[in-house]
Amino acid sequence: MQHISDASMERTKEFVVLKDYALLEYLHDATCLDVAWDVTNPHERLINVSVIVHPDAGYPLWDGKKIRITLSNVVIANIKCLGHQFGAETLDCWRVISSDTFEQACVAMKTSGIDVPTLRFQVSFHSGSLIELACSTVLVVEMT
Repeated sequence: MQHISDASMERTKEFVVLKDYALLEYLHDATCLDVAWDVTNPHERLINVSVIVHPDAGYPLWDGKKIRITLSNVVIANIKCLGHQFGAETLDCWRVISSDTFEQACVAMKTSGIDVPTLRFQVSFHSGSLIELACSTVLVVEMT
């Protein structure tokens, strides 16, 4: 596996830990290969998003590459999937933002005693599908 890295990321043994979340905005128009809810570790939940970054996305370390974004310690996620589209699914945008409805769900979890991470993302797809989530860490690895 090749690693993608620059000053906005921190290298670990297998993954690159993303520190500058604004870089995720470069995933616009990326072709989505899969979205997976990973429950193999009984101590945390992950969401893995595999994409082929658009060749002209604007971030040379990712342009045209196949990468997997792993969102770790996902405590809450809302996913709306629309399957009416033919052809490839592509990302519209990946933002560090969440809706008022999602924030209310996070507050309800906190009120019940569940620690909800402060990192929030909203991932929208050109089909109208949408993912909102709260997680602790974003890991990126280039896939071969």
